[in-house]
Amino acid sequence: APLIQRINKEIETADGPFFLYGVTVALHAPYFPRARSSSSIRVRQSAKELGIRRREKAQLEEYLNRMHQMDTELLPLIQLLESKKIPFIFFGDHHAYVAERLMKGKWGEDEHTAKHTTPLVVQRDLAKSMRLPGTFEMSCLANRLVSALQLKTSRIDELVFRKCEVGSETSDLRKNILYDLFHSRLGFEGGRP
Repeated sequence: APLIQRINKEIETADGPFFLYGVTVALHAPYFPRARSSSSIRVRQSAKELGIRRREKAQLEEYLNRMHQMDTELLPLIQLLESKKIPFIFFGDHHAYVAERLMKGKWGEDEHTAKHTTPLVVQRDLAKSMRLPGTFEMSCLANRLVSALQLKTSRIDELVFRKCEVGSETSDLRKNILYDLFHSRLGFEGGRP
C-alpha cells in the first residue's frame, strides 16, 4: 500500500524524534447495498428478531463491513509501527453513523453515551436532525464560508457541494461518488468502487 510505504520511508529517514501525521481516505463504495460482495459480513438475525427496522439492520451491516475493511487495511501499518516500537494513535472520522440510529436508547445505553462510545464514529451532520430555520449540514460549512468570503472554489467542490441541500439519499449518493472519484485519482487508499 502506497501510504504505508511512504510512512515507512519517513520513519527510516528520520534522524531523531519525529511526529508524523498520516491521513487515509476510504471510499464510500459500495454505493448500493445489493452491490456488496458475497463475502460481506451479514447479520444472521432478522430485523424483527433484533427489534429494529430493515434499514437499520442494513446500516449495522454496513458499519461492520467498514470496520472490517478498516481493520484489514490498517493491520499492516499497525504491525509496522509495533515492530519498530513507535507509539501511535488512530483518530477516526465518520463511518455509517450507527450511534444515532441503532444505539439510541438500546442495549441499556442512553443517547448521549451511545453517541460517544461507538468506536471510530463521530456524530456528523447534526443540523440534518435539527430542522431549524437557517441550519444546514455540517458538510456544507466549508462551502458556505467560501461563498460568504467570496473565495474561489475548486471544480470538485462545486460538483460535490453544488446545492448543499439538507441531506437526502440521492444527494448523499451523488456526493459520495464524486468525492471518491476525486480522491481515488489522488492515490489515496480505501475500498474498491
